[in-house]
Amino acid sequence: MAAKCIYGLSILLCLLLGCSSKMNEMNIAKKTVYRKNLEMKDATAYRESVTAYDRNGHVVKEQLFDPAGSVIRTVEYTYNGEQCAKEVHSDAGGTQLLTKDYTYTGGKLERVVVKGKQSSELDYSYDDAGGQDEFMKIDGQQKHQKHRDSNGKILWEVNLMDGDRTEYAYDENGNLTQIREEHKEGHTTIRYRNEYDAEGNLAKVYMNQILASAFVYENGRVVKEIVYAPDGSPEVEMTFEYELY
Repeated sequence: MAAKCIYGLSILLCLLLGCSSKMNEMNIAKKTVYRKNLEMKDATAYRESVTAYDRNGHVVKEQLFDPAGSVIRTVEYTYNGEQCAKEVHSDAGGTQLLTKDYTYTGGKLERVVVKGKQSSELDYSYDDAGGQDEFMKIDGQQKHQKHRDSNGKILWEVNLMDGDRTEYAYDENGNLTQIREEHKEGHTTIRYRNEYDAEGNLAKVYMNQILASAFVYENGRVVKEIVYAPDGSPEVEMTFEYELY
């Protein structure tokens, strides 16, 4: 299982695409994200995050910055071959906030133990078709279940405490097109809907049927994201810079 990104592309894009430490481009050494608040007059962009990659395309370090340029959070990853072995999340002073330890059996992810302010455990099982079920436990009680197909795509997840279910839909190219919430009361909410360009890049994201983000690409890499307010006005501009090996 690849380590999930925390700060890289926008958090929304990570949520929708399931950003992993393995990117399409294998030659990125560092990615820097700048954030500009378009609602503030004369606002300037500041460095929001920096993500470092090894030559195999794995994320090895992520840092989040405040507008003054100070580091406020760092995430470091270690690997055993292609598999993520450990994550360590630290605050500005280097104090560990959270750790994740990954256990594999026969090359398959079996368990992730999360230790922090609220500790939890993720346990994994597999069906004959190669699908994966993920169960989250907090204080020994199962709280959440997530199911992925043999390609690692999330198909559905369910809150085991209240029964609310979320389903994921994909197009024929495997692109995530819709995230739909099925509520126990019987109603359905289309929470996210995605549109893609002719090259298969995520172009627009709609949240609750309202445009939330639009993306610009160069050479197959996202270089700009505009985040929109619910009234349709541009709210935030994110720009992305890359250093290559």
